[in-house]
Amino acid sequence: MSKTLLISRAASLLVALAYASLASWHRGNVAVVPVVFLLCLCPLALIWFPKAWMNYSGGWGSYTGGLGRGNNYATTPPFMVSFMGWFLLFLLGGLYLIDAYWKLLSN
Repeated sequence: MSKTLLISRAASLLVALAYASLASWHRGNVAVVPVVFLLCLCPLALIWFPKAWMNYSGGWGSYTGGLGRGNNYATTPPFMVSFMGWFLLFLLGGLYLIDAYWKLLSN
């Protein structure tokens, strides 16, 4: 296992734990922690196992386009799969911040 992958896994897990703890603190309920982890599961899978998604021919791991003239299949580089996982993970955090901001304004 490469050092970069190990650092990426640890950092993504820390971000997911931070999301869970902030959600629990903000909502005042520990019951939201499993929900937050379930929401983080797909981005974490993309970050932790980018090579497993690289050759997945049944979905978005290897499809590059088509536009109705046939399909063009090529493997997606693992760093792009990992980037997509990080994007989704930070998107979840952004959506949660927007939700918290709107709840703060409504009070």
